[in-house]
Amino acid sequence: MIKVAANSGYFTTELVVLQRIPVVNAPIPVLYPKECNNGLWAGEGIIFGYYKKTDPKRKDKLPTKPRIWRPQFKKRVLYSEILDRWMGINTTLRALYLIDESFGLDYYILKTHEVDLCSRLGMTLKREMLVALAKKSLYPDNPVKREKVYNKYKDFIIPLEEAEWIGLPMHEAVEKAKQVQSEMNKPTPLKDLYLTELVSKLHIGAGKSFPGLKTLNESQ
Repeated sequence: MIKVAANSGYFTTELVVLQRIPVVNAPIPVLYPKECNNGLWAGEGIIFGYYKKTDPKRKDKLPTKPRIWRPQFKKRVLYSEILDRWMGINTTLRALYLIDESFGLDYYILKTHEVDLCSRLGMTLKREMLVALAKKSLYPDNPVKREKVYNKYKDFIIPLEEAEWIGLPMHEAVEKAKQVQSEMNKPTPLKDLYLTELVSKLHIGAGKSFPGLKTLNESQ
């Protein structure tokens, strides 16, 4: 609300003018190059925009210039307690802050949603962590350490059938689905079906049963 006071020699009034001002809340377009899949950027990307430089010594307006904002990268060696592995990863300052805020790389990877990770490396690490927890295959030579780490991250345990699909790229997921489908619907050769049918007919025709004789499918 903007108040405008008009004063004159004849009258004094207070004029109230209601003006609707638009609020610019459009999302900023962020570009995620393919290099973000090789590190942990924590959702940061490249932003294209414009900026206007101000100079108090000059009265004329300076022209608006284009600008590109890029994330700041740091090469850091991070440790995964679940995988028992040291890894050199390109990270951003925001990723390092979120890892410290989550008290470790494992908590950050397991708690962060796939959309916020925005990294194939992060999703691969999440799948390996979930599979290791589901199989309970961590620290095979140290049972005490295994139980300690397993109980620490037991809230993130999911079934193995679900953990194996977490973060798979599209082409790998399609190939895995085809493999699972082919194993479930494995075709049986016709010669095996005919042989089984023939043996059953011989049993019926002879009127005798042979407990020690099994069909070909049962023997396989």
